Amino acid sequence: MISPIRRHSIQYFEFVVEGKPMESWTYILDDSTDISRRRGEFVGLVNNVTCYFQKQCSAVKYRLFQAYCSVASMVASYEMCRVISWLIIALLGESIRRVWNVPPDTHGYILPTLCKCSPVYDEICRRSANFLRARILHNSILVRTVGLYGIMHGQCDSPNGRNALLCMRRYGVTQSELLSARRIEKFIWGHSMELITAEQERSADFLQECIKLRDNVFSLPSYYTRTDIELIIQHLCRSD
Repeated sequence: MISPIRRHSIQYFEFVVEGKPMESWTYILDDSTDISRRRGEFVGLVNNVTCYFQKQCSAVKYRLFQAYCSVASMVASYEMCRVISWLIIALLGESIRRVWNVPPDTHGYILPTLCKCSPVYDEICRRSANFLRARILHNSILVRTVGLYGIMHGQCDSPNGRNALLCMRRYGVTQSELLSARRIEKFIWGHSMELITAEQERSADFLQECIKLRDNVFSLPSYYTRTDIELIIQHLCRSD
């Protein structure tokens, strides 16, 4: 037994962030508030792009969207299987539809071909893999140790480990392939292309031409009216 006379008092240290003591550790472990705040900032950025550059063609607006709206890089640091992450991914899809000025119920398979990129979820997975690789190659020993522990040992008990396992299962890659920049991008792009049929790809290419006609990038044939082009766009976006 430990004698009460010889027992040393336990000192509790405050956790300080930006010079302010934290009252609860749950604030540090819960990222819902940060995601909600960044979601609001992202909506504001999308509104700025669509309002200030409304006279630009859709392709130019999409490039501006890529330059100014960076919520995808923010989501990459969070857990991919969480519902709140899926809500932001859905928000990205809605925003891309707004930028291209297509109906809100446009098929999801059209967006990757239209934007010449991977689907939104696969793009987030790619950024998540890049985030994990950056952590294990970081100059700080502490950051490297935490990153390696989450992937190698923590696995399902760590957000980093769960993200890594999710990506490995989704793309059928090994751990070394996941952390290789060239290999993971190759697997992600191949996986994305397997989900799109040749007919869907042709429909998306035709839709892109119609959007350029609507935006006056291409000249409109005399036997077609602008209403005809709008009807064709809506049919391509919604038809099975």
